[in-house]
Amino acid sequence: MGRISIPTGINQATRICLQKFAAELDAKKSPTFASITLTGLTATRLVQTDSDKKLSSVTDLTSWIAGTTNQVAVTDDSDGTVTLSLPQDYHTGASPTLAGLTLTEFDGIVTAESGILSASNILDLGTSE
Repeated sequence: MGRISIPTGINQATRICLQKFAAELDAKKSPTFASITLTGLTATRLVQTDSDKKLSSVTDLTSWIAGTTNQVAVTDDSDGTVTLSLPQDYHTGASPTLAGLTLTEFDGIVTAESGILSASNILDLGTSE
């Protein structure tokens, strides 16, 4: 039977009801609930289990999300959220600085003017006679 201790001295109808309820909460069953409210958790936070397998709210996402040196930084926003960022801007209007660059399967010529690369698809550099 389930993990509910049925008290002695209750009427027969209540005892039968508690026995049915206990049977549904048996450790080998998977009861379904429409909703559950757990007052010990924080709203809009991820849920984790502790070492005793008890539910608790995640207070610091940086313990779940790790950055990578020189690739992705993870910053704790102190409100249950994190911000992910790169070491420099990489959007269409940005001018990132790189120590080196390797282009593979590139067809054309790359030229630099004032440190800015540009490409053209000139396939024949020879002159025709």
